[in-house]
Amino acid sequence: MNDTLPIDCEQLERAAKVVAELPDVERLSAFAHDVVSRQAEGRTLIGGRQYIEARAGEHGLERAETPFGDLRTLLEQGGDSALCRAFVSALVVRGLAQRLRDDPEAKGEQLQRFVQHSDWLERSSPYQVLPWVPRLLPAELAAQVYDGLAEAVLDDDHEAGGVAERARNAGRIAALAAVLHETSGEGSGTGAEARAAADHDTTPDGETKAATEGEAGALQQAARSALGRLLDARDAFTRSLAQLALGDPAVLSGPPRPRTATLVGRAGRMPGGPVRSLLRWLTGWALLSALFRGAAWCIGLRTAVSLELGPRSLQVSRRTTLLGRLIREIEQVHPLSALRRARRAARYPVAHLVVGVSFLALGTLAGGVLFVDGLRASDTQLIVVAAGLIGGGALLDLALDLLISGRGRRVALDLDFGSDSRVRVVDVPIDEADELLRALQAALGPVKG
Repeated sequence: MNDTLPIDCEQLERAAKVVAELPDVERLSAFAHDVVSRQAEGRTLIGGRQYIEARAGEHGLERAETPFGDLRTLLEQGGDSALCRAFVSALVVRGLAQRLRDDPEAKGEQLQRFVQHSDWLERSSPYQVLPWVPRLLPAELAAQVYDGLAEAVLDDDHEAGGVAERARNAGRIAALAAVLHETSGEGSGTGAEARAAADHDTTPDGETKAATEGEAGALQQAARSALGRLLDARDAFTRSLAQLALGDPAVLSGPPRPRTATLVGRAGRMPGGPVRSLLRWLTGWALLSALFRGAAWCIGLRTAVSLELGPRSLQVSRRTTLLGRLIREIEQVHPLSALRRARRAARYPVAHLVVGVSFLALGTLAGGVLFVDGLRASDTQLIVVAAGLIGGGALLDLALDLLISGRGRRVALDLDFGSDSRVRVVDVPIDEADELLRALQAALGPVKG
């Protein structure tokens, strides 16, 4: 375990000054990043002198003198003071920035590796690299690092997290929380810390990295967004830490945050108004649409729709398959603020009602006529036939009602995000549709009249 104390603002300020005034800083930074990254990859700080000398030669360093001594010796033996370790940590992050500048195509891979390495470096090495991210990386790249930290938390997220997973997640969330306090000037010495970074930290281009209000706001928003993703974590411990980091301790005594709701069904056509429906039938378009849907079903064309409700948005995924093979996939994210209407509709079979009532009416009418004729002619056989028609029609209506009524219910969920963004999902379980509606209502809050 890493038993070194966290880097304080004074050490950050002094280390930043040393880095800013260091000769040949680019090659020294690249060298430090190379060696420490390889140590993190192997999960060990052991590095022989011969190996470190070889890496220095790869970077064209015949000498690696710094105010704290030879950088090769520092990387081999580790720093002997907190300031020295802060200095090496700054060189590592600065070397990462140079690597991203020189090879922008590998940006995603390099940032992912850095996030993975930072876990081990922060917990098991004397180097603390995350405090240097907002100072030495551009705001856009720092935001990607914070997003990667949130992704790492969710990867370790379980209903009942173990001690190791919770320890890793606590460190990641603490790093994100520190960004909120530093960029807002809150906490002990953090306002001076941000000003020190503005005055002394430099970018790989040698220009002064001024922590302007715009940059500070972007960093704070990135960290807040990353922490917001953790509010739906499965582990209550992780959710509590994330909400505390965002400044709301109510999660400790309040009810658990609602889980995200999901729904899976088939794509359906949004119903139109009565005038539009009448025109569809009069022009024959409704019949053509039905024939097209029937033909598509025959050739195995299917479109499945899945909905996933998040804290502030609804993700709609459409997957179109032909004979079981995926031919098209569409992902859409709609903000909940744009939702105009959501409803659940259930349609029940009516064909059996029409058939049953028709047989009942025909049997009653025909049987009635024959019954009257039988009475007039005193024809017992005709009266029996009339009774059979009336009873047969009634029995058929009753049988159809008992066998089919309440079965084959077709449930649809309609979501209206505006005239150009309407979604209908059909053939969904009614319980899941109602659960999604309740989750939507909880996410949107009470409707104000």
